Amino acid sequence: MTPNSRWMRLLVASTGLVTLAACSGVNSAGNSPSSSDSAACGQTTGITDKSIDLGVLTDLSGPVAAGGVPFSQGVQAFFDYANQKLGGVDGRQVKLAVKDHAYDPQKAVQAYRELSSKVAGIPLSFGSAATSAVAAQIVTDCMPLVANNASELDRKDGVFYSGSTYEDNTINGIDWYINDAGHKNPKVALFYQADSYGQGAKSALEFAAGRLGFKIVTAQSYAATDKSFSGQLSSIKAAKPDVVIMASTVGATFGFFGEAQSAGANWDWLGLQPTFAPAVFGLPISDAFQKKVTIAYGGPVTAIGGEQIDLAREQLKKDFPDSVDNPPALIGWTAAYIFYNALTKAAKAGQLTRGGIRDALASLEVPSKGLGPDLLKFDPASKTAGVPHHADTIVTVDRSTRGFLKVVKPWFTSGLIDDYYSSTKH
Repeated sequence: MTPNSRWMRLLVASTGLVTLAACSGVNSAGNSPSSSDSAACGQTTGITDKSIDLGVLTDLSGPVAAGGVPFSQGVQAFFDYANQKLGGVDGRQVKLAVKDHAYDPQKAVQAYRELSSKVAGIPLSFGSAATSAVAAQIVTDCMPLVANNASELDRKDGVFYSGSTYEDNTINGIDWYINDAGHKNPKVALFYQADSYGQGAKSALEFAAGRLGFKIVTAQSYAATDKSFSGQLSSIKAAKPDVVIMASTVGATFGFFGEAQSAGANWDWLGLQPTFAPAVFGLPISDAFQKKVTIAYGGPVTAIGGEQIDLAREQLKKDFPDSVDNPPALIGWTAAYIFYNALTKAAKAGQLTRGGIRDALASLEVPSKGLGPDLLKFDPASKTAGVPHHADTIVTVDRSTRGFLKVVKPWFTSGLIDDYYSSTKH
């Protein structure tokens, strides 16, 4: 059976068309993960002497499938590697069931219900809106769950994330632009999606402006369904910024950037992690995007290298060769790496239950081996419990670079980050 046919066998719904979008979220505050003391936490659902059943909630056919498909492939590739090379988890082979929610919260709830009676945990819930839809139920069920990067405004009780927040992207990016790239007192414009993703970025940018002394000359929002951005572009042009920060999905990013290029825009561009997908290389804006856009990226970057990066690329070549250089596949691998380490920690402690796995996640501290800064660490006492680090790599897009992201500054955490989370309420 070929890798692609094996992947198709895992799908529970048609994959449909992969569209040019990244994930965004819905509004809700988050708290630290709760203790595992309920009856549900003693469950061993999905765990036998020979196997561990896990589930993935993702978008394979909806508006953020461009991320959901490679994210899911990264998870599958990691557990294929773990089964083949590491003997699974304490001698148990890991089995993975993938559910397509098409980035529809109602479908996410239904998909979760189908998984919850069969699996020990969920090593990937992709898409903030989908994760938010099931967040309350996972606490009731004591379901251990890892999700992709999100806004701090989306952070949920009991959910563990694979990387830095979009607020981190914003603060790290503008700090780099001013203090490393040497643009003192810039006039800054913000183009942002009108949801928690964009609102979180706006809040972080306003905080940074107060600390770094720059001026936000305009902040223009758009709806996720917008196809034209002429109004936002007109307002931004009138404000005459030095740099435009994009807190947008890839579809909106490419559309807005294209309109700006056609209008002769000559400002600098700074994007957050969701503003890039390899699909840009097939668009007329490709050359300009590669030359002009810098991104604060909170996931692993192939060009940095590391043991886990090399292992991921080797396994992806076997399983999903088309995704070897697709950055979201590495983020999926990271989510699976985090979950696997929690599984092995729980097994060694003789606590291979839902609660034992979730407790192992809550205090997990493992070397990143290229998947992040030095450590991936969850601290249950932290105000941002569930977030493994606040670092980003500053990158540019380069088709000739392995993984398509060229490193400008690796794993950078602004000195403003701690102050931001200490001074804000979420």
